[in-house]
Amino acid sequence: MIERGRLAGLSTILIIAPLSAAAPDIAQADSETRIEQWQFSSGGMIFGTPVVGADGTVYIGSSDKSFYALQPNGTLRWRYDLKSQVQSSAAVGEDGTVYVPGDGLYALTSEGSLKWHFGVRSELASAPAISTDGDLYCQGGYDLLAIRPDGTLKWKARTEGRREASPAIGANGTVYAGGARPKVFGHRVVAFGQDGVKKWTFDTETILYGGPAIGSDGTTYITGLNKLLYAIGQDGEEKWRFVTAATVMSPPVIDAYNTIYAGANDGTLYAIEAEGGKLKWTFHAPGPIVSSPAVDNEGTIYFTSAGPPGRPGVLNAVTREGKLRWSVSGTPNTRRGGKFRGTGSPVLSQTGMLYVADMNGSVYAFFVGTLPANSSWPMIRRDPAGSGQQ
Repeated sequence: MIERGRLAGLSTILIIAPLSAAAPDIAQADSETRIEQWQFSSGGMIFGTPVVGADGTVYIGSSDKSFYALQPNGTLRWRYDLKSQVQSSAAVGEDGTVYVPGDGLYALTSEGSLKWHFGVRSELASAPAISTDGDLYCQGGYDLLAIRPDGTLKWKARTEGRREASPAIGANGTVYAGGARPKVFGHRVVAFGQDGVKKWTFDTETILYGGPAIGSDGTTYITGLNKLLYAIGQDGEEKWRFVTAATVMSPPVIDAYNTIYAGANDGTLYAIEAEGGKLKWTFHAPGPIVSSPAVDNEGTIYFTSAGPPGRPGVLNAVTREGKLRWSVSGTPNTRRGGKFRGTGSPVLSQTGMLYVADMNGSVYAFFVGTLPANSSWPMIRRDPAGSGQQ
């Protein structure tokens, strides 16, 4: 039952123990309480974001060449060892299969056994996107790869690189990938049909970071090194561009009111109107923002920011009017030491939990008590499963 967009029964009961390892039942807590439910520390750095299965299992990869499945209470469920470090996020299919980028693409069962491995010449540094029919799209080397659910190649198309930019899939099935502009500064967005036929290319004047976010009307939003946020129509034409004061290093997100949020490495969080690209407000964090925000169904924006020199990073919650609700820091890494870095993109689950990873090597679970916004792209990779599909 949902009451005013918040999970029911949050007004009186305060949970201070970790969640049960059983089914991911919705926890209860005071509406203004931020509780670090648990921390799990890997043996290396974490570059991607957590993804969450339908049963509440949390998945994350690390530079220690391991991929971890965590119970809803943060204890280890299983670990799968790869031949290379995991440089990006995984994705969970509707049948529970977990797709992991590494030295190729791994398909693992929800119990941690290998279904198949699709090898590539170079490591995959982008997250896979999953279409409605189960096909997988990822960038390997200079190509966009379309891989069938059985692990066979469907097609590949040349994009001339930018393999770190994770593909995204629009509601009409269009696949958006990043590419390079040969002999010219900047990257391009390339749109493909699911048959591998190129629809259009859009040349930017910047180096693209991360993948696109897709609006409810099919507009593609993408950010880059040269302090630019582009809005690209479904026809591949520029609708508008917004100039930021500093580099935006992660994809933007979109709330239920068609406001776009993007964080910059000077600590500024931007709220921008999707219609026309006008600035609504800015919020200034005490340290750089190098990750994507996440928006809940009450309009609260969650994002991490690095701390001032010598201080830990923080997880921030800001209202849709741009006012700080609260900020909290995670506990130090229990395995490798070091402060909470504040470098990861938050992921909101369907159980009122918020998960965030840290380059220091930890995954944190905070209880916030709200659900993802009912929007086209409320968090990085669009949903807790990391599907990358609108």
